[in-house]
Amino acid sequence: MVRANNVSLLVLVEPRISGLVAVLVIQKLGFPNSYRVEANGFSGGIWVLWKHDLVVQVLLEHIQFIQLQVRSNQVNFQFTAIYGSPKASLRQSLWDNLCNAAPSIVCPWILAGDFNAILSADEVRGSVVSTRRGYWRYQGCIDQCQLEDLRFIGAQCTWRRGFEWVRLDRALANQEWILSFPSTKVYHLPILSSGHCPLLIEVQFGHYRANNWQPRFQFQSAWLVHSDFANVVASNWQSQLSADVSLKKLSTCL
Repeated sequence: MVRANNVSLLVLVEPRISGLVAVLVIQKLGFPNSYRVEANGFSGGIWVLWKHDLVVQVLLEHIQFIQLQVRSNQVNFQFTAIYGSPKASLRQSLWDNLCNAAPSIVCPWILAGDFNAILSADEVRGSVVSTRRGYWRYQGCIDQCQLEDLRFIGAQCTWRRGFEWVRLDRALANQEWILSFPSTKVYHLPILSSGHCPLLIEVQFGHYRANNWQPRFQFQSAWLVHSDFANVVASNWQSQLSADVSLKKLSTCL
């Protein structure tokens, strides 16, 4: 799969091996660079492997994620490799850490992996949804971090056990990523030996927006109820500034 898709950065979660055996497996996969959060027996573990065409810096390590700064030519973004705990009580630490990190990330940001959580009952087949409660916390984290679920190609559910099918794996991104890499594609590949289907994320770095990115405009609806809102806008818009500098007019209203 790695060879067929020319993968430059590979994430493996819950590998069930560690130590010297892990080193030998990574060498066999042909990636010269790697970083990993070791598995605890058969539980947990996150591996990130990458080739020489990427410069990767580890910003933060957590038992449920690895935060990376990635550079390739003129491209600069952050990537978070996710392995959410199967226990809802422990996943709260994941949501809290992501929410704490989000305000400081002003560049394109993408997150992908096994979140071990669902966003709605529609993401479960053949199972009692109540067994996977707590997705309102998951949605709250996405909302607070201002992330969007990237559309995918393939089967909806990404994990199976018996007659139970669930979408546990996904890719999320902030608005800066979506604006910078609008052609990003996420594929749910066929399940191989694991119970999870691999996620393949294709990014056309050649379409990267020049001069990095600009912060997106945000409007707070609460401004509308302020007693001076209409007067402030009217007085600034009637200024002597010409129409071709309307952004400057707008900035004087803030």
